[in-house]
Amino acid sequence: MIQQSKSIIQRANLLLFILPILGCGLTSQSAAPTIPAAITATPLGEGPALPDLYPLSSGAVWTYHATTDIDDGSGPQHWEGSITETAVETTLVGDQEVYHVQLAGHPTRTTPDQTDAYYVPFRDRLYSVPTSDDAARLIATDGGGYETAQILAWPLEVDQAWGDPQMMNREDRQYVWRVEAIESVDTLAGHFDGCYHLAFRTNPDDTQRWFCPGTGFVRYEYHHHGSLNNEVWELASFSAPAP
Repeated sequence: MIQQSKSIIQRANLLLFILPILGCGLTSQSAAPTIPAAITATPLGEGPALPDLYPLSSGAVWTYHATTDIDDGSGPQHWEGSITETAVETTLVGDQEVYHVQLAGHPTRTTPDQTDAYYVPFRDRLYSVPTSDDAARLIATDGGGYETAQILAWPLEVDQAWGDPQMMNREDRQYVWRVEAIESVDTLAGHFDGCYHLAFRTNPDDTQRWFCPGTGFVRYEYHHHGSLNNEVWELASFSAPAP
């Protein structure tokens, strides 16, 4: 059961951003996101409360301007448009809060296992799993078997890493998530300071995210090293949940 769950999570742990890009026909779509006032990231201190770190309460909405480029064998295809992530519900599993977030607008991710994410803040870690059943199992096993579903830890520091325990000691430092730097990021939503540059690097590709405490993920990039497959998300606006 744990191995099966782990396999599911390895396909879904990047639900926020990692997208299937092979074998999917795309159509062009224009997008002209509104540029809101600049936002500054909240500095991450010791042991912050989750709402200060990543405001996942119901009503929060992240809107991204996104571009994808793929070649599925029929020739290069380009898509450009807006993608939203909306926090729709907060539930309790025992005394543990679980945050349900839904993805909309992506040209290929349309089924529930691709559009729904359940965020579980557990101890000093944050996980993302594709179903509420996975969230319950994760809590019951104290995170065991779900290492690849972890998307954050806190406090964060440069060179911190997490992921598959069997990959943690690789000499090439690949195949795990790693905090590579603390950077400033400019997006359509504004300028963010003190953001954490996270990367998951492998031989065939790399995935990068920029996490800004107080807002969430403000930029995502996927690059395949041996093809034209690339994807970039940039935060266009963020609506905080109601107090």
